[in-house]
Amino acid sequence: MDSGVLCYKDGPGLPPLDFFTNCLLQGRYVIFYNERLDKETYPPGYETSMVFTELCEVIVTGCSRPEVFGDNCYNPCSDNCQNRRCFVNNGTCLGCTAGWTGSVCNKKCPSGFYGLECTTACPGHCKNDESCNYINGTCDSGCKDGWTGVTCAEECPSGFYGLGCTTACPGHCKNDESCNHINGTCDSGCKDGWTGVTCAEACESGRYGTDCSQICSTNCIDVCNRANGSCSCKPGWKGLTCSKKCADGTFGSNCLNDCSNGCVNVTCHKIDGRCSFGCKKSFVGPSCVKQASSQVSDGRSCNEVPFIVGLMISSLINALLIVALVATIKKHFEHTKEKRSLQYATISRSSLRVQSATNESHPYQELEVAGNTYNNLTLNAS
Repeated sequence: MDSGVLCYKDGPGLPPLDFFTNCLLQGRYVIFYNERLDKETYPPGYETSMVFTELCEVIVTGCSRPEVFGDNCYNPCSDNCQNRRCFVNNGTCLGCTAGWTGSVCNKKCPSGFYGLECTTACPGHCKNDESCNYINGTCDSGCKDGWTGVTCAEECPSGFYGLGCTTACPGHCKNDESCNHINGTCDSGCKDGWTGVTCAEACESGRYGTDCSQICSTNCIDVCNRANGSCSCKPGWKGLTCSKKCADGTFGSNCLNDCSNGCVNVTCHKIDGRCSFGCKKSFVGPSCVKQASSQVSDGRSCNEVPFIVGLMISSLINALLIVALVATIKKHFEHTKEKRSLQYATISRSSLRVQSATNESHPYQELEVAGNTYNNLTLNAS
C-alpha cells in the first residue's frame, strides 16, 4: 500500500452499498482495505472495536489490446502517450512522452521546460536566449559564449572561454586565476605588468605595476621590469626600483663600492667616488686611492701639491725668459765690438802709411812702435 496510488477513500459518512468509481491510473493490483487509526475520531455508525468488510463483487473492465480505447476498443491512443497506452473509457494518456503535456499529450512543453511531464527547466544558456528543445533540452542553435555540454549547462573548462570554449585565456589574471568563461576577462584583475580587457597586453616600455599605472624610475640604466619596476641602477642609486640614493661613504651602481679611506671624512661623490673634501695626508688622485710619492711625504697635504707644481712651472718660465734676454744682449754687444774693430783697423792702416813716409830708413822699428800703439788702442777699445 505504501507504493500504491490512492484511487478512492470514504467520506466522513458510510459509503453507499452500491457505487462506481473510475481510477484513471495504470497498475497491476487492486487493493481494498479497511482500517481504524489510533487517536482518530470516527463518525457515528463506525465500528471501532471490531472491523469487518462486506464485499460482494469487484469488476475491472478494459480493452484486451493496448494502444486503443472506447466502447468498441477501436480508437487508437495518442502517439505521445507513453508506450501508446491510454485509458479505455476516454483515451486519456497514462503518461506523456518527453516534451508533451495535456490529458491526451497533444501540447508541447511550455517555453523554458522540457522532458517528461515538462518538469525540467532549460539551463537558459542557448544562443540568442532561445528556449531549449522541448523534448531533450538541447540548444538547436548552439550554446551561448562560455557554455558547453549537451544542454549547454556546463561552463567552459578552466583556461578557455568564448564561443564553443575554443579560445584559450591569455593566462595573466591575478593570482593565476582562470579568466571569465564567457568573455575572457579577469574578474579579480590583471597580474602586475599586464593590462587590457583580457589582460593580454604587456605594459608599454617605461611603465609597470597594476594596470601599468607606475612609471619606471629615471635612475634605471635599462627599461624596468614591467611587473615590479625592478632594474639595474645608475651609479649613485640603489633599491628594487633604484629610488634610494647611496648612503654616505658608498658610491657606484647599487652603492656597492665604499669611498676611499684616503678621502677626508671618508665622503665621496656618490656617482664616481671622487673625494668630496679632498684627500688625507699621503693620498693623491681624484679618489684618493694612491699613496703620494716621496716628494710630498714631508708633511704636506695632497692639496698643497698643485700649488707647488704651479710654482715650479712659473719659476722655470722666468728662468727661460732671463736666458733669452741675456743671449739677446750678448749678441748686440758682439755686433758693436765687431763694428769698432773695423773702424780701428782703418785708422791703423792710415797711421802706418804716414809713419812709413816720414821714416823710411827703419820701417820695421817704426812698425814695432806702431804695433805697440795698436796694442794700446786695442786695449783701450776693449
